[in-house]
Amino acid sequence: MVLLWLRWQSVARLAAYRFYSGPCQHRLDIWQREKDKERQNMFMQSTESIPLTLYGGIEVNGVPAYTTPKQAALECSQFNASDTVVALVNDVLWDLNRPLTHSCHIKLLSLSDNVLARKVFWHSSAHILGWAIEQFFSKHVDVELCDGPALDDGGFYYDFYIGGNTASENDLEQLTKAASDILALNHCFEHLTLTKSVAQEMFQHNRFKLNFISQIPNNEDVTVYKCGDFIDLCKGPHIPSTQLINAIEMHTVAGVEASLGQSKVLLQRVYGMSTASRNEMYQWKESRSEAHKRDHRVVGRSQQLYMTHPDSPGSVFLLPHGVRIISALRKLLNEHNRSYGYQEVITPLIFSRKLWETSGHWEHYSDNMFTVGHQGGHLHHGGGQEYGLKPMNCPAHCLIYQQHQRSYRELPLRFAEFSPLHRNEISGALSGLTRVRQFHQDDAHIFCTAEQLAVEVRSCLEFVEKIYGAFGFDYELRLSTRPSDYMGELKLWEEAECQLETCLLECGSKWSINEGDGAFYGPKIDVLLTDAIGRHHQTATIQLDFQLPYRFKLNYRGPDDNLHTPVMIHRAILGSFERFLGILTEHYAGKWPFWISPRQCLVCTVHSDLNEYARNVQANIVDRSFYCDVDESDSTLDKKVRNGQLMQYNFILVVGRREKEGNLLHVRHRDGQQTPMSVNSFCQHLVDLQTSLK
Repeated sequence: MVLLWLRWQSVARLAAYRFYSGPCQHRLDIWQREKDKERQNMFMQSTESIPLTLYGGIEVNGVPAYTTPKQAALECSQFNASDTVVALVNDVLWDLNRPLTHSCHIKLLSLSDNVLARKVFWHSSAHILGWAIEQFFSKHVDVELCDGPALDDGGFYYDFYIGGNTASENDLEQLTKAASDILALNHCFEHLTLTKSVAQEMFQHNRFKLNFISQIPNNEDVTVYKCGDFIDLCKGPHIPSTQLINAIEMHTVAGVEASLGQSKVLLQRVYGMSTASRNEMYQWKESRSEAHKRDHRVVGRSQQLYMTHPDSPGSVFLLPHGVRIISALRKLLNEHNRSYGYQEVITPLIFSRKLWETSGHWEHYSDNMFTVGHQGGHLHHGGGQEYGLKPMNCPAHCLIYQQHQRSYRELPLRFAEFSPLHRNEISGALSGLTRVRQFHQDDAHIFCTAEQLAVEVRSCLEFVEKIYGAFGFDYELRLSTRPSDYMGELKLWEEAECQLETCLLECGSKWSINEGDGAFYGPKIDVLLTDAIGRHHQTATIQLDFQLPYRFKLNYRGPDDNLHTPVMIHRAILGSFERFLGILTEHYAGKWPFWISPRQCLVCTVHSDLNEYARNVQANIVDRSFYCDVDESDSTLDKKVRNGQLMQYNFILVVGRREKEGNLLHVRHRDGQQTPMSVNSFCQHLVDLQTSLK
């Protein structure tokens, strides 16, 4: 035993020597060198005080290049060490312990009530995972870390390269232990700004980091963060220290393909979750266990709702029973679209690069678009005129608006569309119905005057309430305000945010502000629904847009006979039909409410000579626009009923000789109730049920 222990100690020392004498020590040496330079420069900064304004209008004086947001908050007793994660400095996310350089407004963001704060928390946790990956895998192979972001729906991941080797589920426990050991030491996150050349020197052993650095303009600085002995290329910001992370767990490993120059590289990806308390981690595990039982990929396969195929990665094949659900969703939306004055349009799937340049998507979104070239009358990749498959409908709707001069009397103008959209999601992000490359959205755009804006937003919020009420969802609203890279006039933004806030106050629903998370072209209201197991999903969006009408030179002639620019509202209620189908599948766990169920009735015969009567029953039900199947197999009645229960039919209708003679049905409800009914009475019951549920 002693010899084994000594041997293990020798291996551990060798691994540690390899880790700290290689790339890790190289990064640490350069960090120390550049940090010393930064400290020297700090002493040369002006010592004149700068006014700092905290949330609520409280002012304190600070010292440039010395005072941090945390210190400023402590001076006026606004700091909660257990919950404060990051600061907003002039609407830009900023580390709590990073010195301020100029007069500014400061707002502290807490983990308990701010989405941006939670994403910072999980991003910092990704750095802990990156450190654990280097520690664990570098014992045996060379490790190159790639990218480690936070996830929108909670948690984080890190991509890394370990040559031809792969990570496995067996590694997750060791990575969790390594990360937990790191957290126990309570390391601080430190920020450092480097020149591009120094950053390239620091990460000279990592091709992926060098690739990221090469994409940064030469005149821009590069930021890196250090946590303990781990240094990573990162824009930040981060939590003050690992003390805020109470529990961490790695739960999934996958392989993803990434581009490196002209070649493709297979990366390993590890997903993790972290929480601020042990109880939160316990709740997350319980939720995850329940979510696994409800996973739409499992339920969808067992109920034959959809399929995928490697010849079309990222696209789904909606099967007949899946289409039944989508058809019910579209019917519901169409009924409300008509009542709210929307006109359905269908626009092309492909447009020239010129259109996308006009809209700004070519500059801001081209990496997420599928593009093709045009030459000699044939579409192909590269060369000639470039085209792009549309990732959204808004530019096409602008073209419709443009077709003739509009008058104020025509406004508001509301266009709705359900055409397929395409977005070039990376292969590693693809997941069932929730992240796909082709999808259909219940998309709509409203063109209105500034005076009509509040009425239209209230109408959209009312639309949301009616649709989500049909599913019994609880939801909350989130107002996302002006980001740091906003476009347009500040006054216009402030007026728009004020109008949206007033609408939210009037609607009576629960809502909160998500500081700085609006799109660059306008503020927005997002809808977060809560499913049956307490998970939150961002679905509906009401997005104001000041830029697209200007880019397309849209106008209307007002009552003063002058031309004015309309306001544009992007509106989606369900979002992607595919994603919403996935959410509903997991929310109901495959037990569909009758009005949307793809399997409403199943007729089971006691004997095959009753099949004709069963088909007559089916015809009566189908004639009333309900779904009904007949099990004409040779299985026993018990097995037929059991199969129907497993497929979650709302009603199983058993027919024997007695039922045939009396034109009756033995009705088995999904909740276990059993009732004898005549065929006509049952059909009327379905009609009444459909009416009451919608």
